[in-house]
Amino acid sequence: AVGFLQWFIQNRSWEQIETTLAQIPYQCPLKQVLGIQCAFCGMTHAWLAILKGEWVKAFQFNPLGPFLFGVTGGGAVLICFGFDPRRLQWFQTQRQKQVFISVLLGSLILFMVWRNLN
Repeated sequence: AVGFLQWFIQNRSWEQIETTLAQIPYQCPLKQVLGIQCAFCGMTHAWLAILKGEWVKAFQFNPLGPFLFGVTGGGAVLICFGFDPRRLQWFQTQRQKQVFISVLLGSLILFMVWRNLN
């Protein structure tokens, strides 16, 4: 899959890639059913804009785009240099894990509400 993606990107211009992605008939189920944007709507366009160096445009597509791109890219670099995330003790207790998940989900819901009010 990685080899195909590399070949696909190398043998096409950005305009061809964007045109190809625009032809994919997928639409967010939440947007399709309720007419509101989820927290991740526009993420593909945001990441493509980042790859082209258009950070402001990426932020306009989805404000989470640059942040998640940085987290994903940073994680990939760490793993390439031999970092093993399975060795980390993320949470000492089950309660800490529950609080973390609750805060994360609550933040995503608040972001989604804010995004649809603006």
